[in-house]
Amino acid sequence: MIKIEAKKYKSKFSKSEHLVIFIDGKPLDLFLDEKVGDDIEGLVPSISWLDSKLERDYAIDKLLPEKKVKMTIAPILICPDDMDLSCTVIVVDIEFKKDSVIFKKFGFDMSSVNNPIVLGRKVIWFKGIKRLEFNRAQYERCMKDLSLEKF
Repeated sequence: MIKIEAKKYKSKFSKSEHLVIFIDGKPLDLFLDEKVGDDIEGLVPSISWLDSKLERDYAIDKLLPEKKVKMTIAPILICPDDMDLSCTVIVVDIEFKKDSVIFKKFGFDMSSVNNPIVLGRKVIWFKGIKRLEFNRAQYERCMKDLSLEKF
């Protein structure tokens, strides 16, 4: 399984260090940027950077769902300038298993987002990124740490 953790890091456009998602020792934005290009470097975790309570609660519910949820599409990275779901949003298609979590695919959300409920309905999925499987407890610890940080 791949390691996932929240670690302090100064992302490309931030003024100071903040928690970011690390995948096998690499920030998620850099991991995706290397695979896809498309100026993903510098995007930040939605779960800790969304400014609107409604949008932040939505991201937390999607990324840390109740145990009965098996699949979801969740906002994982956003633009640090706008701190909302109206600008660049990277979503992830997630499968939750008993002991693991799988990121099946990532993409740019192209939905008309003034309402988070429509997020993930229109996505340009990235090609060339393999599924990423994590230990569920490690994944939940990472997302919980991020959810507690308010940037």
